[in-house]
Amino acid sequence: MYIRDINLCKGSGVVRAEAHVAWEESDKAPLVLFVETDVQFEDAVWADPNAFVVGCLLPAWHAGEQRVKIDGALCPMLCHNLKAAMMTLQSWYPEMGPPPTIEPSHGFRALSPFRAQAASFLSCGVDSLATLRANKLHVPSDHPTAIQAVLLVDFIEASFMSEQEARNLNRLSAALEVAADAGVRPIPVKTNILRLDGDGWFFTYKWHAAVFSSVAHCLSRGFNKVYIASSYDAAHLEPWGSHPLLDTYYSSAHLQIEHHGVWMSRVEKTALVANWPIGLQNILVCQGKESGRNNCGACEKCIRTMTALVALGKLKGCRSFPVDDVSPELLNTVRECHMIYNDSQASYYSELLPALRACGREDLVTVIQQILRSSSQDQLVSDLTTSDVEKLIPKGDTFILVAKDRFGCNIAAERKGHCWGSPPDSRTAIRELEWLRRSGANFIVFRPSALWWLDYYTELHRYLHANFRRIVQDDRLVVFDLRR
Repeated sequence: MYIRDINLCKGSGVVRAEAHVAWEESDKAPLVLFVETDVQFEDAVWADPNAFVVGCLLPAWHAGEQRVKIDGALCPMLCHNLKAAMMTLQSWYPEMGPPPTIEPSHGFRALSPFRAQAASFLSCGVDSLATLRANKLHVPSDHPTAIQAVLLVDFIEASFMSEQEARNLNRLSAALEVAADAGVRPIPVKTNILRLDGDGWFFTYKWHAAVFSSVAHCLSRGFNKVYIASSYDAAHLEPWGSHPLLDTYYSSAHLQIEHHGVWMSRVEKTALVANWPIGLQNILVCQGKESGRNNCGACEKCIRTMTALVALGKLKGCRSFPVDDVSPELLNTVRECHMIYNDSQASYYSELLPALRACGREDLVTVIQQILRSSSQDQLVSDLTTSDVEKLIPKGDTFILVAKDRFGCNIAAERKGHCWGSPPDSRTAIRELEWLRRSGANFIVFRPSALWWLDYYTELHRYLHANFRRIVQDDRLVVFDLRR
């Protein structure tokens, strides 16, 4: 990959940092990558070469690029940090292979911070609202680490984000209301960075903190510290695109990135936001496609958050959700639709039990206990099918394990693995299948909870049948031999 023509330009009321990105190994089309905001914030924006390296390095790696060459000087601290981040990702996802080298045309130069101010990203999810609220409650307003501005990022021209685009203006409206109440400057930012890689799985599990850090570096004339809200608490960390072992390593000498909030459980974060009236009325957690200004009230994140608000006595009168109570029937859809797919999710529901008992909602307690038992039973079935797999596949061979909505579980000889989410489409699934196969995976195994894949990802199913031998198909397992 070659990054060149890095410059700052103004026009039509916006200021834009941009760079031309060309691929050297991949057949992807070149891209003029940009980060832009309103011209009133031009004092914060500059065309920082470090920003483009942070944003482009992982897509280059994902596409098989051997190097990332950039016109300009890079921060030596950032380059050292990026090596640490790549080591972490390689330990989680060994099939990624060696990362590309970084080649700055003008060597290395460490800069001092431009301004002692802090900012945070704000999506109006519980995590980002809790980060802002905690900072405002506990940090003096004149302290250098006090949040003075929030960055509202609008990702444009990204195929896997299309279902979000209709909500961008609504999310902006909520964020502006929150920012006004918190007394911070809202800075709307637009970027086309997701055009570098349209794989939503890659973005979620490997790349998204680097994306936000890239945006932050473009605004680093205005801030020397930017917070990225944590998704998980310290007790439930797992491989994820934003992590304490990643985010801080996207820092340079002039900009510190902090992964914030790992000391708070999900219930604690929700309570912090629920006791902030403006925050409560502007929670946006929904993953539903048609949620509009508010949340759909039917997806897992909505149900989980509404149940937490019931436990806290805050759902009634909350305009963020379409109902003011959670019925046992609604909560039970989490179990019926197998919405729990990792231990962190299960822990969110476990945390709610004491508060629900305290407020007399034994009906919801009973359902959560059923959800947790079902989740444990699903794990038992997984363990049993894994035992079956080990009888089928030679010891020492590597295989891909697909379970529920998890894919890319590359199980090595010692039977350890790494799980990611389901791909957005068959094309992505086929590409990732081939990537894992070239990395040494000899089989792909579908557990009972993932047999729906063969109906949903029809092109993947046809591809497997056309190119590989099916060695098992029953109600417990479907296994393809990936050795042509």
